[in-house]
Amino acid sequence: MKLFIKNRGKEVDLNQHDLVGTGGEGNVFARGKTAYKVYHDPKHMLPAGKIQELAVITDPFVVRPQDVLVNAKGTPVGYTTMFVPNAWTLCQLFPLAFRQREGLTPDAMRDLIKKLQERVSNVHAAGILIVDANEMNFLVGRKFQNVYCIDVDSYQTPHYPAQAIMDSIRDWSAQQFSELSDWYSYGILAFQMFIGVHPFKGRYHGKLLEFKGRLKTDAEDDVFAVTRRRMQASVSVFDPDVGIPGASLPLDTIPSAYRKWFEAVFAEGKRLPPPSAFDIVLVPVVLPVKAVTGTDLLDISEVGEYEGTVANVWSDGACLVVSTDKGVWLDAARTNSSPASHCGFSPKAGRAVATVAGPGSKTSLYNLTDRVDLGPLMLAVEEVSSYDGRIYVRTENKVNEIILTDAGAQVIVSTQEVVQTLPHATRLYSGVVIQRLLGTTYVSLLIQSGGALQVALKELDAYRVIDAKFDHGVLMVVGEKHGQYDRLVFRFDNSGGHDSRIVSGIAYAGLNFVTLDSGVCACLNEDEKLEVFSAKRGSTTIKYVEDPVLSGDMRLAKQAGQVLFYRGSKVYRMRLK
Repeated sequence: MKLFIKNRGKEVDLNQHDLVGTGGEGNVFARGKTAYKVYHDPKHMLPAGKIQELAVITDPFVVRPQDVLVNAKGTPVGYTTMFVPNAWTLCQLFPLAFRQREGLTPDAMRDLIKKLQERVSNVHAAGILIVDANEMNFLVGRKFQNVYCIDVDSYQTPHYPAQAIMDSIRDWSAQQFSELSDWYSYGILAFQMFIGVHPFKGRYHGKLLEFKGRLKTDAEDDVFAVTRRRMQASVSVFDPDVGIPGASLPLDTIPSAYRKWFEAVFAEGKRLPPPSAFDIVLVPVVLPVKAVTGTDLLDISEVGEYEGTVANVWSDGACLVVSTDKGVWLDAARTNSSPASHCGFSPKAGRAVATVAGPGSKTSLYNLTDRVDLGPLMLAVEEVSSYDGRIYVRTENKVNEIILTDAGAQVIVSTQEVVQTLPHATRLYSGVVIQRLLGTTYVSLLIQSGGALQVALKELDAYRVIDAKFDHGVLMVVGEKHGQYDRLVFRFDNSGGHDSRIVSGIAYAGLNFVTLDSGVCACLNEDEKLEVFSAKRGSTTIKYVEDPVLSGDMRLAKQAGQVLFYRGSKVYRMRLK
């Protein structure tokens, strides 16, 4: 597709290799540091006048429209903007499990909150309102170094009013959009960045009848009703009748100045800008120690206690690898002082090899069994994951498996291509590669070493994928659509045939499930219940276990056909009685 940059005469020939994604309005392509938005219908092209009014924003991290794109006839069909490659969507940072797994520290999160506040202030200084300041409209650099504003074409400028806003960040008391309504939306995001949960989520134990019921007749919209009415009535997590989910940080970890602001805005109904100074002392995050014992429904026993907070657990069935923020343990022995992000095992001798931070931005491998540094991977790595004892890395146009070969007392490292990918339209998750190609979503299931099973999943076409995980026949995906998070559960047979079900309107806390060799899948779901079902396609039985000991901060793992979970500094074994 040949296009031209207006007033420059520069020709741009965009193709499938450059595709980033497809939306309702058009396609987004990227080359180098430039993104190109091309509308499906030129009639929907952003007015030139609005591009000019947005040009007064000088913050370089506000990704506003730049140059107009025209076709061969000179008709405006799109525009250019800055491209932010391989970034996180802001909502991906909210779950506590993500922070522990990716090493996102409280100090780093505080810096991101400060930078987000600066973005909003700089937009306001230009005489413009963000309006739809929802978590999908902000990106965070892969190393958590900065916050970027995207979808800037929806901002409200002097002559172009905003047309939409997501319900979950709307100030329902506002009669019109203003800087204070923007700050209210910012507060919703900042609270989730501090705590990990929406300030109007959590279990409400008061007079539920005052808040239940439809606000509209649309059944899909009804999932927002309780949250919306609680927002309107200022029934937040600061209310004594609201229980905060276990998969969140304590309210005491919010810096005092911000906590007072949150209480004023969310509990007292006031409308104020956030604290102007951010030179506040961050309260150390100390997660409460919760005793875990067996119950009438669950048999629970402790596997081990480790220094620091456990962030990841892996096993090949024999040995157990535990990574905390203080180092890595192989069974009961500490083998490395650097935390590991992923782990694999050599197929013959079962040597454990972990990925650790290397020099610069390199990913390095460390032989935990023999305590040998294997050096950095000589690849331009975009993403890393591990699944079923194997390590995978995504480069610009392919996913490679890291092959670990036992050679006497050594491990030889090599790579093998398993999936060809588009550079901008692909993400790598545990056990699965997901690509969006011209509006169709394809998943490549990493079912065995050296290969993958590719399936087109039309059920995902309408969603923006936030998180995904595949484990022995079961694929779970968290997708966002129209401001709502859904959890989609797929079960595959060996030929790629599948069934699916959708859990609608969830509070996103990260995927938390394992599939055992017996074919039983155990999922600690969004309601802090244990969801147990067969991984076999077509099976209809689902068992829900509700027990006071179950909490969202319990992260599931597995070893030798048994369910493990970790919380705080300990790892436990769990089974149903």
